[in-house]
Amino acid sequence: MLGTAHADDRVSENAQRRFSQGVRYLTSQDPGRYEKAYREFKAAYADSPSWKILGNLGIVAHELERDGEAIDAFEAYLERGGKELPADDRKQFKEDLALVRAGHSTVKIETQPGGAWIIDERLPETGEPVVNRYGPTDGEIELRIRAGHHRIRAELNGHESAVWEFSDPPGGSSSHSFDLRREPEARDAPPPVEAKPDVRVEAKSSGSPGLRTASYVAFGLGVVGAGVGTYFAIDGYDQRSRADDLFAECNLQIAGCMPNAPSYGAAIAAQDAEGTAFSRSLVSYVAGGVFAAAGVVLFIVGSADDEDPSAGGAASITPWLTTDAVGVSGSF
Repeated sequence: MLGTAHADDRVSENAQRRFSQGVRYLTSQDPGRYEKAYREFKAAYADSPSWKILGNLGIVAHELERDGEAIDAFEAYLERGGKELPADDRKQFKEDLALVRAGHSTVKIETQPGGAWIIDERLPETGEPVVNRYGPTDGEIELRIRAGHHRIRAELNGHESAVWEFSDPPGGSSSHSFDLRREPEARDAPPPVEAKPDVRVEAKSSGSPGLRTASYVAFGLGVVGAGVGTYFAIDGYDQRSRADDLFAECNLQIAGCMPNAPSYGAAIAAQDAEGTAFSRSLVSYVAGGVFAAAGVVLFIVGSADDEDPSAGGAASITPWLTTDAVGVSGSF
């Protein structure tokens, strides 16, 4: 098992406190102890860059499979520690460094345009995927990751996500370039969908005032549907903006935007709310289009009745909406 180091009084009081909290996490049974300890050690080192913090930072980085950071931390710990490192500690950390070096592979990634976030998922044969987030990119980015089967996704606001899946053995090297396409305009402003109402006319009616009234009601419902669709579309954009802000806030945190980060859950919830709002907007637009089309049909039929007073019977119309379709049916 990897060893731990101990910070001393030469770091600031705040760094000492963050370091001590990281050690408590590291030695606890908390399921998220490595992510929490990583966050504390990163904060401690950012406050007071003492080499003595790097040993523990390398330990948790290796546990989280951020192997590039682990290698850098172990190398600096051994080099800067020099003669101050006890022989046993030096031997242990040299072994830890050799272990990380032997088990990683190197990946070079470029995105067009730049500024994208890279989400790496290692897919083990058993157990849950191991997820790490890097970026944003600025030109080519080189990642030293745990060897194995990976699925890497590039995300950039206003562009469609792209995915690359590959496998690398220990010591392997791969590269990939993502060409991110802009999202279609239709996703930004869902247009009304032309509906084909199922209106069956069996007999004309002399009650043209009733048909015209029904047509006005149908027109009104069409307007309501369009208004509701617009409301949900606006809400969808608000949720998208909120999700982007939360992800940005999440990525500014010391540990990066990982599932246990404070803003991660809220960001995912906002992203889900965005999809729900756009789905409701689309349904509302479709329903509004159906009612508007029904209003046109009823108005035409009512006008025809004025010209043919010999027709008899009563008119009725029934709009219907299911999870799969919308329409109207009636008799005149």
